[in-house]
This record gives sequence, C-alpha cells and structure tokens, in this order.
Amino acid sequence: MITSPKRRSASFTSVLIAAAIVYLSIFVVGFGSYDGYAVYADFASVNSVQNDDPVQIAGVTIGRVESIGLDGYDARLRLRIKQGVELHADAVASVANRGVFTAAKYIHIEPGRSRDLLRENQRIANTRPALDATDLIVGLVRGGLGLNL
Repeated sequence: MITSPKRRSASFTSVLIAAAIVYLSIFVVGFGSYDGYAVYADFASVNSVQNDDPVQIAGVTIGRVESIGLDGYDARLRLRIKQGVELHADAVASVANRGVFTAAKYIHIEPGRSRDLLRENQRIANTRPALDATDLIVGLVRGGLGLNL
C-alpha cells in the first residue's frame, strides 16, 4: 500500500503531538511516577504551598511536595525526594517564594552535614516558616526587624 505525502505528514504530526502530550504530563504537570523517598517537615504555617510544588537545594529541583496536612496545630508536608539525593539529620527546610511578585512557593532545603542521613518517613526536625511580605513591610515601617538589608 502506497501512502501519499499528505498522509505521512499527518501521521508524523500525530506522533509529534502524542509525544508532546506525554512529555508535558510527565515532566511539566508531574503526573508521572516520582521515584525516591518521603520525608516530613512540620511548619507553623505553609501559606500558599501546594501539592506538587518543587523542593530544591541550591536552585536545583530535588523533589516535590507530595501532600499537605495537619499534625496537631502544625502544617505537615510530606516531601518526595529523588532517589540518590542525601539529606542529613540536621537538614533545614524552609518555605520560600518563587518570585517577588508571586504567591507561588517552593521548599528550600539546606541538606546539612550530620553523619546520620534521613531515611524513608523520617522528619526534618529543623524548619523555618515563610517570610510573610506583609509582616516584613510592617516591621520595616516600624523601625526594622534587625535585618541587614
């Protein structure tokens, strides 16, 4: 059976569109499976943090927020960390802004230097809440927060 150039072009275009959809669903939207291990981090507030927000070390994405819930009166994040990334027992997790004029957040990790490593379902004991822009501005107007800006 001989196919026309138009039919081959349409088939090729269909394959490209299907490949783009797969790429977007796995790498951009995050529907693909995410190998790795889970750790927890408890915060007084995780205002604007959402499921699938990135977890980063030095600006490099090493995981994502898998779930958000409550543990007592604290917000508990379950973080899925990529296999091969080691977090030490003295790691620090903080909520950070993705940009100056956006409410979007990410979780910043300082990996620590302890000899002991965090394993599946262990908790990052050291956390820092997000700096709230309103609190920061009010503090600066009232005479500063002791920050070296």
